[in-house]
Amino acid sequence: MPQEMTTQEQFDAFADEVARKLGTHCRTAPNDKYVRGLARLIIDDEGRALNLCQPDDRQPARLKVSAALPDDFEVQAPSIGVTASSARHVAREITRRLYPLHTEISQVAAQLTARKEAEARDRRAVAESLAEALPGARVQEQHRRTDVYWQRASQPQGQPGPVQVDNVRAVIGASGESVSVEVSGRPRGIVAMLAALAER
Repeated sequence: MPQEMTTQEQFDAFADEVARKLGTHCRTAPNDKYVRGLARLIIDDEGRALNLCQPDDRQPARLKVSAALPDDFEVQAPSIGVTASSARHVAREITRRLYPLHTEISQVAAQLTARKEAEARDRRAVAESLAEALPGARVQEQHRRTDVYWQRASQPQGQPGPVQVDNVRAVIGASGESVSVEVSGRPRGIVAMLAALAER
């Protein structure tokens, strides 16, 4: 018969029992990110975490279990629905249905992380090369993009008038394999700068 948990204390006790039934040295912890209803985290000795929650208090015996992935993962966390008939039943369904998906999505997430780290290294190498060509350039990291800003202000020697400013903004794409450049300023200075860049 399904267990209908209506308080956080009841839910915590049930989650503790599920963790024991999983048999992987699991422990439970508060799930502070879940604000819609009753919830608890289950974490095993490999650091694999699960969200156990009751998404609808009108159906207290219906539970949702999902993989708890870091916020910066660009993958959708797998989840299953399960009836709280017993802690043993929930643990069995997690082992049978969710853990294989969890393993698969963790491998995909690890590949994405490795790719992002390689892209960041490539962008840094390009940014360093640009900063070397443009002494004093300012490098700013964005989400999967790097901006390089350079500016030089000069007053025409012996001539009154406004300060003239040369500007370069280079945007290095996600993979580090493309750069777009915007340049503005005095024609003589800009031509010399572009010529120097073309020689690199």
